[in-house]
Amino acid sequence: MALLEDILGAELFGGSLVGGLAIGVGLALVGPAVLGVVAAGAKPLAKGAIKGGFLIYEKSREVFSEAMETAEDIMAEAKSEMAEARNIVPEAETVAKVLKKGRREEGQVPA
Repeated sequence: MALLEDILGAELFGGSLVGGLAIGVGLALVGPAVLGVVAAGAKPLAKGAIKGGFLIYEKSREVFSEAMETAEDIMAEAKSEMAEARNIVPEAETVAKVLKKGRREEGQVPA
């Protein structure tokens, strides 16, 4: 209220009570008109904000979908490599057994 008194001056309305009442009555009379103007200006702003939110949502869905697809591809490659490694190990063990068996038959490796 001190700022308002500095701007308007306390003597202008004859004291703080009268000044406060005058400001209150003025706002009560002018308030609906001001709110109408503010509401008319706020509606396009609100619509713009909503549209922006939808655009951001749609774009984030695209980005998220691409990220999920990339992650799924990487996981599939990793699973494939793991399965390939599991198949290589038994084959290597089989080859080692065959070689060892062959060496035993030749007498190079003790049984």
